Amino acid sequence: MEKINYVLDDRNITIYKNYDEGDVIYLCESHSDDEMMEKISARLKKLTGKTPWSFVIFDVKDWNNDLSPWKGRNSKDEDVFGGNGSKTLEWIKDRLIPFVEGEDKYSHRYISGYSLAGLFALWAFYETDLFDGVGSCSGSVWFDGWDEYMKCASANKPSKVYLSLGMKEEKTKDKLMATVGDRTRMQYEMAENDPSVEEKILVMNPGGHFTEPENRIASAVAWLVKGV
Repeated sequence: MEKINYVLDDRNITIYKNYDEGDVIYLCESHSDDEMMEKISARLKKLTGKTPWSFVIFDVKDWNNDLSPWKGRNSKDEDVFGGNGSKTLEWIKDRLIPFVEGEDKYSHRYISGYSLAGLFALWAFYETDLFDGVGSCSGSVWFDGWDEYMKCASANKPSKVYLSLGMKEEKTKDKLMATVGDRTRMQYEMAENDPSVEEKILVMNPGGHFTEPENRIASAVAWLVKGV
C-alpha cells in the first residue's frame, strides 16, 4: 500500500493507494490524528485484500462550520453550526476531485465520514451526482432540520448507501442527540424506498459514539468497494 501526502489550497491531503485504478473514496477528516488514519488504512487493507482502491483523506479545519449543510443549533440552543458545507462541497467538486483524479479513470467515486462528517457525506451525496455511494458512520442525523431534508432527498443515480450507528448512541439524556436512532432508521428506510439506491445496509455496532471509529470507517469503505 502506497501513502502520498499533498497540500492543496492550504489543506492537507493524504492518499492511500491499494493498487492502481479501482474505486476512489473521499473521507472528510482532521489530520490532527495521524494515528487514527493509519489504523483506518491498515484495517481497510486487511478487509479488502488485493481489491484496488484509492482512499483520499482531506483536511477539515473548522469542523462545525465546514461540514454543516446549513446553520443550526446544538442541544443547548446555541448557534454553533455556521452552515459552510456548500463551500466545502464546492471545493471538493472544483478543486479536490480534479486534483486527485486528473485523467485517471476510476470505476466508482464514493464519499464517507464519521459523526458530523457522516452527515456532510450524506448531504453531499444527495445534493449532487458526484458520488456513486456514501458511507455515513454514526452520522449526526440529529442535526436541526435534517428530518425534513431527508423526506425530500433522493439519490441522483444508481448507487450504494452504507449507514452505521453505535447501539448506545440513542441512549442519552440529550433530547436532540437521542433522536439519532430513529432518524438513522428513517434514513435507511428512505434508502430502501429509493429506486436509485441499488444496495443499502444499516449496521448497528456495539458501544457508543466514540467506540472504535477507525474500524467503523474502514468497514464502511470496504463495503462500498467490495461489498464486505
